Amino acid sequence: MSRVKIESGIPIPPVKQRDTHGFGQLEVGQSFTARLSGDFLPNGKRPEYNRWRTAATRYGKKHGKKFAIRIMPEEGVLRIWRVS
Repeated sequence: MSRVKIESGIPIPPVKQRDTHGFGQLEVGQSFTARLSGDFLPNGKRPEYNRWRTAATRYGKKHGKKFAIRIMPEEGVLRIWRVS
């Protein structure tokens, strides 16, 4: 005798989407900043740049949006714009 009860017809609940970075709040032309550390990677970029670029690209592909990311050294931040 099995300890598992097999059931049919139970709907799968939808996955809850979280917008932890704030990309979903941006309208075209708006931007926000992220703090930079003092570390550099061998390619001259900072670790935050790669993390934010990857997050923006993945979010954009899933939701049909595009983002631009620039390091603003005079401000010591990374700025992310929604461009479309």
